[in-house]
Amino acid sequence: MRSEKGQIAQFFVIVFLVFIAFVILAALLGGPSQQAAVSNAMSNIAAELDYNNSANNNAALFSASQHALDTHAEASLIQDCLNKNGPSQVWKDRQSGEFYALCEFKKGTWGLAVCTASGYNKTMFSPDSGSWMDTWKYVFARGTRFTKGLPAGCD
Repeated sequence: MRSEKGQIAQFFVIVFLVFIAFVILAALLGGPSQQAAVSNAMSNIAAELDYNNSANNNAALFSASQHALDTHAEASLIQDCLNKNGPSQVWKDRQSGEFYALCEFKKGTWGLAVCTASGYNKTMFSPDSGSWMDTWKYVFARGTRFTKGLPAGCD
């Protein structure tokens, strides 16, 4: 039996898919101007769903703390990745309120920066092996996805 939360998520997925089907059907039946409007709307939806295109995502410049540089060999690579590409995802710790900015600094190797709500960069490291699964397990156990960008000062 699915939880109520799972049923709600499934409902919203179905509603979203029906909406997409309706938009595609309207584009096929409409004239060129309507097709252009639908194409523009779909582009806007895609941009909203793709967190990597968020303006908040690339706004900060990251500086590794001395602790990160002294303790974690990969800290400077993570710093460079975050400054060049911005975080792929941001998570917020449920207990401490700290933020995790994730970045793939080498193909298949992920790291994260830990930033406090007041904007202090605590550390940068790769959880366990640095694989996507290990990094995801680390942040998933502690936090939830955060889509509003990082707090001011996380640089």
